[in-house]
Formats: sequence, C-alpha cells, structure tokens
Amino acid sequence: MLRVWQSECVTQVLKKFTSTSHSHFFCQATPGAGKTVMAAEVAKRLFENDMIDLVLCFSPSLSVAEGMRSTFS
Repeated sequence: MLRVWQSECVTQVLKKFTSTSHSHFFCQATPGAGKTVMAAEVAKRLFENDMIDLVLCFSPSLSVAEGMRSTFS
C-alpha cells in the first residue's frame, strides 16, 4: 500500500507522461521515505500501459542495488 504522498506522486507522473511529451520526472524525498517503492509502482503502471520496455537503475552500492531489485520484483 502506498503512502499518500507516493500515490499523489504516481498520479502526477502518469499524468505528465500520458498528457505531454515529457519523459523525465524528478522525485526528491528523505532517505527511507519510499522513493523506490513509488518508482516501482510507476514502472509497473507504465509497463501495463505499454509505455516502456525496461527500467534501468543506477545505485551507489551493491546493497542498494539489491534493495532496488527486491522492490522492483
């Protein structure tokens, strides 16, 4: 279940991606706030709508990469 801010952010991202030609969105929040969970939800919905083919993630460490992989799975 998404937090209120995550749900609102997902809505804004999808609205921006579907109604304009913009392909970038910046989300800033404190560590542990749930940015990766929010991004995974956005990716899931974009996949479902055939708007993307893949997600490429960069991380500062292997432990962060593993956490991202786990969240996106």
